[in-house]
Amino acid sequence: MSKAKLPLDQETARNLILIDLYAQKARDNLASTIPTRSDQSHFLLMLIEGKDRAEEIRGRVIAGEEFASIAKQFSLDFASKDKGGDLGWLPRELMDKNIADVVFTIEPGSISAPVSQEGTPNFYLLKVIERKNDMEISADTRDRMISQAFSNWVSGLKKEANIEIYLKEKDKVRALELASKK
Repeated sequence: MSKAKLPLDQETARNLILIDLYAQKARDNLASTIPTRSDQSHFLLMLIEGKDRAEEIRGRVIAGEEFASIAKQFSLDFASKDKGGDLGWLPRELMDKNIADVVFTIEPGSISAPVSQEGTPNFYLLKVIERKNDMEISADTRDRMISQAFSNWVSGLKKEANIEIYLKEKDKVRALELASKK
């Protein structure tokens, strides 16, 4: 707390520490529900705008062009584009349901038909490299799953909550000053 940029009174510091402790306890409780083993798939992904364009690019891959080089060139998925669309091994629990349904259905080595990205005009093309059942989940991947579970839990709480913010008079004045400068 001594490194905080703003001076904190004892009550505020205590409340921040309590919030952090409660959050860590909640995270630990959620972590106990996350599996250590899961069905997983190693696949490549390409995100393309428009179904016709996705079909065209799929045809090029089927005709023999390398999926990874096309993904580097055309994919809109910045998380995997530079790696040729390679997402490595992912458990079903970390995948969008539409993607999981495809990568756990198509044969390894084959290219999926375009899979819509919900709420956008974009489509995924997927190439399954390999699948394994009941595979150990890596520590990094499990940490991502825990973070996602925690984030989903907090989002759910926010949706259910009736949040009201009460400011001390001096804080209201400061907030109004800051708001008027923008």
